[in-house]
Amino acid sequence: MANRSKYESHVLPKLALIEAWSRDGLTLEQIAHNLGIACSTLKRYKEEPDKKALADALARGREVVDIIVESALLKKATGYDWTETTREYKVVQDDDGNDIKLLSKEKQVTRHVEGNVTAQMFWLANRKRAVW
Repeated sequence: MANRSKYESHVLPKLALIEAWSRDGLTLEQIAHNLGIACSTLKRYKEEPDKKALADALARGREVVDIIVESALLKKATGYDWTETTREYKVVQDDDGNDIKLLSKEKQVTRHVEGNVTAQMFWLANRKRAVW
């Protein structure tokens, strides 16, 4: 039986897992460790055209998180509203003298969070470098 390369034995079977690790923010060093290969080997595989599946899996994983973080930064920069639900309870006693909490009132209050100047500066410095 011919020896399979580490790519075939350690990487290819775990592309979905590699994508998940990338999405979870693991570094190439951590991913290589999890795969049981050297980081230099993983980096080399990532650059080889015939191993595009690896580069794609790493990119897809990062893309998901990048979109989430971009959305969160934009929200933080521009401000947002959120709804808080508050509940008031009254305590009554049953026939045996045990306290029972009963919901007496529930209300929703809309709160506003102002935009964050640091987030705004960071966004503009990165998205509009020529201007900022």
